[in-house]
Amino acid sequence: MEGHRGKKRSLRDYFSSNPLENVIHETTLSNESVGCEVEEVTVSNKIPAFAPAQKVNIANEKSAQAESCHLSHDTAMMIKEMETLFAFPEESVVHNFYKCTSGHCQHLTAQEQSRLKPSRDRFIHNWLFDKSLNLCRKTGLAWLVYQEGKGMFCFLCKKHSTENQQNKSKVFNATPSIRFKKTALQDHLSTQQHKDAVEAEMLSRVSVFHKEVEERKVVKEDVMFKAFMAAYWVIKEEISNTKFSSLIELLTLLGLDHMKHFQYTAQGSVREIFLALGAALQDKLLENVKKAHCFGLLSDEVTDVSVLEMLITFIQYFDNKTGNVETRFLFVEDVLKNSSSANAETIFSVLTSQLTKIGLEVKNCSSLVSDGAAVMTGLRGGVAARLKEINMKSLVLSDKSKKVVAKKFKKACQTRWLSFHAATQAIHDDFLALQHTLRQLKDNDAVACGLLSKIDSSKFIGTIYILKEILPVLASLSKNFQRGQMNFSHIEPSIAYTTHKLTEFADSKSPIAALKKDLEGRLSTCELHLTDPQENQLTGLLNKYVAALKENIHRRFDGDLPIVSAFSIFNPLTLPQPGSGAFKEHGTKQVKTLAVHFFQGDQEEKAKQEQLLVEWEKFKFDMHTWRHDIPEEVKVSHLETATEWCLKRLISLKTTYSSVFPALANIAEVCLSMPVSNAWPERGCSALKRIKTRLRNRLSVDMLQSLLIISINGPELGTIE
Repeated sequence: MEGHRGKKRSLRDYFSSNPLENVIHETTLSNESVGCEVEEVTVSNKIPAFAPAQKVNIANEKSAQAESCHLSHDTAMMIKEMETLFAFPEESVVHNFYKCTSGHCQHLTAQEQSRLKPSRDRFIHNWLFDKSLNLCRKTGLAWLVYQEGKGMFCFLCKKHSTENQQNKSKVFNATPSIRFKKTALQDHLSTQQHKDAVEAEMLSRVSVFHKEVEERKVVKEDVMFKAFMAAYWVIKEEISNTKFSSLIELLTLLGLDHMKHFQYTAQGSVREIFLALGAALQDKLLENVKKAHCFGLLSDEVTDVSVLEMLITFIQYFDNKTGNVETRFLFVEDVLKNSSSANAETIFSVLTSQLTKIGLEVKNCSSLVSDGAAVMTGLRGGVAARLKEINMKSLVLSDKSKKVVAKKFKKACQTRWLSFHAATQAIHDDFLALQHTLRQLKDNDAVACGLLSKIDSSKFIGTIYILKEILPVLASLSKNFQRGQMNFSHIEPSIAYTTHKLTEFADSKSPIAALKKDLEGRLSTCELHLTDPQENQLTGLLNKYVAALKENIHRRFDGDLPIVSAFSIFNPLTLPQPGSGAFKEHGTKQVKTLAVHFFQGDQEEKAKQEQLLVEWEKFKFDMHTWRHDIPEEVKVSHLETATEWCLKRLISLKTTYSSVFPALANIAEVCLSMPVSNAWPERGCSALKRIKTRLRNRLSVDMLQSLLIISINGPELGTIE
């Protein structure tokens, strides 16, 4: 070093060329700031920034004054930060630039020198003052820390806990480096571990705004996940979309500080989030539907709060993944969007265009269930007839939940007769109290006066008695369908029983006989009398009502009823014992009916029909062995019938039996995908009216569809799905 002396320069002249480097030398410069005069020093060209203390030539008369100068605040903070960070034991001897400069430390202890003496490579104390080794130009910090008896550490790597990305080692961090070579320090400066630490240090010093930007990057995915989860909860609970932003604010107040970085609270952004959630669920549904061989549709019309005629449609299919029959909401559409009349042509156009839009083939629709309105079930121009033109094998069913009475006492509004039965029964049981109350209120209440004029007649009470007798029978038939089970053997007997009871009511005139008896008994104080003309009028009403109901039932079920009833042969519990004559003939007639229907119009139609008969003869023996495998809960439970269990098993074993029973397997899937109730669209209509309320009457159709998909199809929060 003595042979490389350069010209004399002051410390201020040298460090003024690089302001960042002044930070690391604040100890030296701070002496001037407190009035300590520093003489010119002789600086080595080799280590100009960190001349060893013994080389600094300071006048003897100034040394005492220099020693009295206290450290700057930043230097003291650096020493304290290092001590806190490394937490060395009290007896440890530690060297770093800041501590050695402040304490005038010039060398290692004698004990440490003796320990290192046998080694070829030793730690050199002057490395702490070597600018090329110990000064980080970006951060302006001296990073090298040496603990006697242990090794070398990096202050920056320790502070930001960086590690080697390849082998996950933490040398210079948690583990000291004992490779006491100058090249080891130079190599460490070029490692990714040290560069990451330098970058982290620089980020910690930048502006608050930049920190926030970086924090947003780190928590971006977590924030988006929580925001989408919050949006899903809002939709699932059928809460107004506008409450989403306030929910995000609430989450922030409750301690989820990262949610403050969620900035997509504008109306357009929230709309996109809601639509994206609905689209994700619909895509998942369509993926499963497209794997099925066929599907059934359930459609109904409903008028929403904004007086729009909406077509709401559900889909039923067999899910090969779960092995269950699934019924899911499919779409909702404004019927009058491109038409002025909700006729059969318009509804069929909406139905087919929506199926095409979402990528489903209309020809794969094997069945359609509606509420029985003429526009849906018309034999010539109805939606069902138009569907059969595309797929002549499709089956059409109508749920017996058609409106048969348009008014009820509690409120003058349209309603379904199934729920109307309870109101009718209440009026029948409490007619005297109702009449008395309205008579008391008629003078002061116009509504009570008007209602009293309607009910205070023999015709009204006679109509109530007719409905009281007939509605329970219709309710029983409707409930058989609304269970949605595959007990097809009960469909035809249930319909026959219903028509028989209706005929019996008309022939016996039992409702009118019960009315005459009560007018002389419990209703004697109501001041109502049944004259002969009134009795004849009620008799005519009863006969016309019964005739209309029977015609309606036959119109709905007679078309495809034989085909639907033929599916009852798949019930293993009704199968006779093999070897008997009944076993040989069992199901033959029904299979012929199915063969004629499902193979009509096909090439080699006759050959396929014969093939189905052969498959059935073989399958009966398989079905007989399955009788012993039917779970006990299927035999005693009403959640699943033996027919449905048998069909599911046939479908689930399709890979095994497809080569043996290919035709039967396809018919089984048609049977499973065929809805037997229109209850699901009714529930969808209820959900629509809950979501699109008077205060939310401006919901667009696409947003309404997303909300309905999540509300009806979406899994509950907290589930695996």
